[in-house]
Amino acid sequence: NCRYCARQEEKLIVEARLTGIENSTGEWVDEQIKDTNLNVVRNWVSAGVRPSWQDVVSYGSDTKSLWAMFESLKLKDRLLVRHWDDGKGGLLDQILVPRQLRSKVAEQAHELGHFGRRRCLHMVRLTHYWPGMTRDVKFAIASCEVCGRRGKAGTSPKAPLQTYTTGSPFERLCMDVIGPLPVTSQGNRHLVVVVDAFTKWPEAYAVPDLCAETVAKGLVDTVISRFGVPRELHTDQGRCFESAVFKEVMSLLGIHKTRTSPMHPRSDGQVERFNRTLIDMLAKVIDTRQDDWDLRLPFALLAFRASEHSSTSFSPAQLTLGRELTLPIHLITGVVPEVQSETEYGRALRDQMQVVHEIARDRLIKAGEEGKRRYDVHAREPRFAEGQEVWYFWPRRKKGRCLKLQSNWIGPCRIVKRLSDVVVQITTPNRKSRNVHVDKLAPYTRRLPADSLTGEGSGVGDSPANYGVT
Repeated sequence: NCRYCARQEEKLIVEARLTGIENSTGEWVDEQIKDTNLNVVRNWVSAGVRPSWQDVVSYGSDTKSLWAMFESLKLKDRLLVRHWDDGKGGLLDQILVPRQLRSKVAEQAHELGHFGRRRCLHMVRLTHYWPGMTRDVKFAIASCEVCGRRGKAGTSPKAPLQTYTTGSPFERLCMDVIGPLPVTSQGNRHLVVVVDAFTKWPEAYAVPDLCAETVAKGLVDTVISRFGVPRELHTDQGRCFESAVFKEVMSLLGIHKTRTSPMHPRSDGQVERFNRTLIDMLAKVIDTRQDDWDLRLPFALLAFRASEHSSTSFSPAQLTLGRELTLPIHLITGVVPEVQSETEYGRALRDQMQVVHEIARDRLIKAGEEGKRRYDVHAREPRFAEGQEVWYFWPRRKKGRCLKLQSNWIGPCRIVKRLSDVVVQITTPNRKSRNVHVDKLAPYTRRLPADSLTGEGSGVGDSPANYGVT
């Protein structure tokens, strides 16, 4: 009945959720053998001979896809893996996932941080592969109840976007505060967030108050002591950032301080967007009392640092450290990135960092241009049909609960009737009828049984050319 022990047990459960699939190498081998089609491929690789097209024409599309990449398949400790070039100078051994485990891998990779399709695929591809994985990961995300309840409707831009591009790590930092949040057992009430504009590496630290001395000390102890003094720091016009104490610290360190314009936080969008991601991640792992968000913070940062960023196409860890982070899922599955000797690492690191930074700069520029194009011309035409299941955005304030950490979508609701082009009548889960605007709705996707996500095609009308073989 000890409350402290109960909370520690909950903490361990959350940590376990971040570790991924709990199968040993032997169990993976057994599961691969149980999959009839994958076992056929195992036999081909074991014999070292790829069969002719005539011998595989009767198999389904998944088996044919693996037949086409036969040269990259191998048995490693009896485990069937795919030797894959990630396109960034790295060679990875990916476990071939049997059909009965595909939904589990996709769902648990998503639940690591409840990210979108790009980051979830990056997580999965580091250690696993199966034909049709993009479709299965996308479905796992769409059918996630937790994400559905936290989903948010988009907003229309008001003016053309102004872009800013930096050229090296920790040259320009963006800083913001989140809160007030529920007071934790450690006495913390606010969250200070710092994001590097180039590598997208996030740092965050919990504080009991927003005194200028507290915020400035945290910046020095958490960020500057680890990564050095930045040339520029961008913040909003929060009182702690505009105080004489904070400005004096900036002056002593030689940091050029910039700020957003009044009531217009979009110029600090770099950190504002991460704030939304971080809050979403914390909201999905904290307990019902909402008083342990500072204990969950390190795991949320770990997941983000190891995931691929859409602007750079690299993870923040790769751009900052020159390597991918080893995650708990890698240790459990036994697939850990190979480590070079110190002399090899030292010789290769400088060249590697130069290459990835150059690629990142180019992609940041292109991402900025594409983001501006999409931001400046924004239109959305939601289409819902009668009888369709949807999520309904219904934020409610609850006494003693933080609105930012609440899940504001309810569902599944069902569209009963279209009243106009933008207004529909729905029934909520408690069978109440409501007339709502379509901007308050989002599609609802039901999760399917584990073995029904990916199926074999019939093979009719196939040819080797359909699988990249001539």
